[in-house]
Amino acid sequence: MSLDAANSREQEVYRRNLRQVVDGLEARFGNCEGVSWNTPAGGFFVCVTVPFTVDDDLLELSARRFGVLWTPMGHFYSGPGGSNELRLSVSSLTGASIEEGLDRLAALFAERGRALATDTQLMQSGGRAP
Repeated sequence: MSLDAANSREQEVYRRNLRQVVDGLEARFGNCEGVSWNTPAGGFFVCVTVPFTVDDDLLELSARRFGVLWTPMGHFYSGPGGSNELRLSVSSLTGASIEEGLDRLAALFAERGRALATDTQLMQSGGRAP
Protein backbone atom coordinates (compact mmCIF):
# COMPACT_ATOMS: atom_id res chain seq x y z
CA MET A 1 0.00 0.00 0.00
CA SER A 2 1.35 3.44 -0.90
CA LEU A 3 1.71 6.27 1.59
CA ASP A 4 -0.83 8.28 -0.45
CA ALA A 5 -3.38 5.47 -0.27
CA ALA A 6 -2.77 4.96 3.45
CA ASN A 7 -3.44 8.64 4.12
CA SER A 8 -6.23 9.29 1.63
CA ARG A 9 -8.92 9.68 4.31
CA GLU A 10 -6.84 12.22 6.25
CA GLN A 11 -5.95 14.09 3.06
CA GLU A 12 -9.64 14.48 2.23
CA VAL A 13 -10.41 15.73 5.75
CA TYR A 14 -7.64 18.35 5.47
CA ARG A 15 -8.78 19.42 1.97
CA ARG A 16 -12.38 19.72 3.18
CA ASN A 17 -11.35 21.73 6.25
CA LEU A 18 -9.17 24.05 4.19
CA ARG A 19 -12.00 24.67 1.70
CA GLN A 20 -14.47 25.28 4.52
CA VAL A 21 -12.19 27.81 6.25
CA VAL A 22 -11.46 29.73 3.04
CA ASP A 23 -15.15 29.70 2.04
CA GLY A 24 -16.09 30.77 5.57
CA LEU A 25 -13.62 33.64 5.51
CA GLU A 26 -15.06 34.78 2.18
CA ALA A 27 -18.62 34.62 3.52
CA ARG A 28 -17.77 36.59 6.66
CA PHE A 29 -15.06 38.99 5.48
CA GLY A 30 -15.24 39.10 1.68
CA ASN A 31 -16.42 42.72 1.75
CA CYS A 32 -14.39 43.88 4.76
CA GLU A 33 -11.84 46.52 3.92
CA GLY A 34 -8.37 45.57 5.09
CA VAL A 35 -9.13 41.88 5.67
CA SER A 36 -7.59 39.36 3.28
CA TRP A 37 -6.17 35.85 3.38
CA ASN A 38 -4.16 33.43 1.34
CA THR A 39 -5.76 30.48 -0.42
CA PRO A 40 -3.23 27.68 -0.10
CA ALA A 41 -3.34 24.69 -2.43
CA GLY A 42 -2.73 22.47 0.57
CA GLY A 43 -1.41 22.40 4.08
CA PHE A 44 -2.81 23.03 7.54
CA PHE A 45 -2.86 26.81 7.81
CA VAL A 46 -4.47 29.93 6.37
CA CYS A 47 -2.88 33.34 6.99
CA VAL A 48 -5.25 36.28 7.50
CA THR A 49 -4.23 39.95 7.18
CA VAL A 50 -6.23 42.45 9.23
CA PRO A 51 -6.24 46.26 9.68
CA PHE A 52 -5.24 46.09 13.35
CA THR A 53 -2.27 44.88 15.37
CA VAL A 54 -2.09 41.15 16.00
CA ASP A 55 -0.04 40.25 19.05
CA ASP A 56 -0.05 38.06 22.15
CA ASP A 57 -2.32 40.51 24.00
CA LEU A 58 -4.95 40.21 21.28
CA LEU A 59 -4.53 36.43 21.28
CA GLU A 60 -5.17 36.38 25.03
CA LEU A 61 -8.28 38.52 24.59
CA SER A 62 -9.42 36.30 21.73
CA ALA A 63 -9.05 33.17 23.83
CA ARG A 64 -10.54 34.60 27.00
CA ARG A 65 -13.50 36.57 25.60
CA PHE A 66 -14.22 34.84 22.31
CA GLY A 67 -12.92 31.31 22.85
CA VAL A 68 -10.96 31.20 19.61
CA LEU A 69 -7.24 30.50 19.19
CA TRP A 70 -4.86 31.42 16.37
CA THR A 71 -1.17 32.28 16.12
CA PRO A 72 0.24 35.79 15.61
CA MET A 73 2.34 35.67 12.43
CA GLY A 74 4.88 37.97 14.06
CA HIS A 75 6.18 34.85 15.82
CA PHE A 76 7.42 33.58 12.45
CA TYR A 77 9.53 36.65 11.63
CA SER A 78 13.09 37.14 12.90
CA GLY A 79 12.65 40.91 12.64
CA PRO A 80 9.77 43.24 11.97
CA GLY A 81 6.86 41.81 10.06
CA GLY A 82 3.64 39.95 10.51
CA SER A 83 2.23 42.50 12.94
CA ASN A 84 -1.11 42.58 11.12
CA GLU A 85 -1.38 38.88 10.34
CA LEU A 86 -2.65 35.79 12.10
CA ARG A 87 -2.46 32.12 11.24
CA LEU A 88 -5.47 29.82 11.49
CA SER A 89 -5.01 26.07 11.81
CA VAL A 90 -7.44 23.93 9.82
CA SER A 91 -6.14 20.44 10.46
CA SER A 92 -7.98 18.73 13.30
CA LEU A 93 -11.35 20.47 13.35
CA THR A 94 -14.86 19.33 12.61
CA GLY A 95 -17.06 21.26 10.22
CA ALA A 96 -19.20 22.55 13.08
CA SER A 97 -16.18 23.73 15.07
CA ILE A 98 -14.80 25.53 12.00
CA GLU A 99 -18.07 27.44 11.61
CA GLU A 100 -18.22 28.27 15.31
CA GLY A 101 -14.58 29.36 15.34
CA LEU A 102 -15.07 31.61 12.32
CA ASP A 103 -18.17 33.17 13.93
CA ARG A 104 -16.13 33.85 17.08
CA LEU A 105 -13.30 35.27 15.00
CA ALA A 106 -15.81 37.54 13.24
CA ALA A 107 -16.99 38.81 16.64
CA LEU A 108 -13.38 39.58 17.62
CA PHE A 109 -12.78 41.39 14.30
CA ALA A 110 -15.99 43.40 14.75
CA GLU A 111 -14.86 44.49 18.22
CA ARG A 112 -11.44 45.48 16.91
CA GLY A 113 -13.08 47.37 14.05
CA ARG A 114 -15.24 49.34 16.48
CA ALA A 115 -12.15 50.13 18.57
CA LEU A 116 -10.29 51.33 15.46
CA ALA A 117 -13.22 53.53 14.45
CA THR A 118 -13.36 55.07 17.93
CA ASP A 119 -9.60 55.68 17.94
CA THR A 120 -9.81 57.32 14.51
CA GLN A 121 -12.68 59.57 15.62
CA LEU A 122 -10.73 60.59 18.72
CA MET A 123 -7.64 61.44 16.67
CA GLN A 124 -9.69 63.46 14.20
CA SER A 125 -11.42 65.39 16.99
CA GLY A 126 -8.16 66.22 18.72
CA GLY A 127 -8.68 63.70 21.51
CA ARG A 128 -12.18 64.82 22.39
CA ALA A 129 -15.00 62.27 22.41
CA PRO A 130 -17.36 62.91 19.46
